[in-house]
Amino acid sequence: MALTLEDGSGKLYLTDLRTGRKVVVLERGLGISDWNILHHEDGTVGVKGRLGFEWQEVADVAALLQAPAEVASQETAKPAAPEAQ
Repeated sequence: MALTLEDGSGKLYLTDLRTGRKVVVLERGLGISDWNILHHEDGTVGVKGRLGFEWQEVADVAALLQAPAEVASQETAKPAAPEAQ
């Protein structure tokens, strides 16, 4: 998997390097100012990004690649817990 910031700095994409499938993980018209990869104890990988004045988190990015295309495109990030920032 690869995470890339594209379209200026407005979209954070996740790409499966084996299949070429690409999904938007986080999106903000005015740009994503910062983002971090999260390694969870259960082995999943997440990402959190700073969108404006708040952080938003996607807990399991691999699940986005496994979801049907229409579901993955509708996934929205959830605000990150204050202690996770």
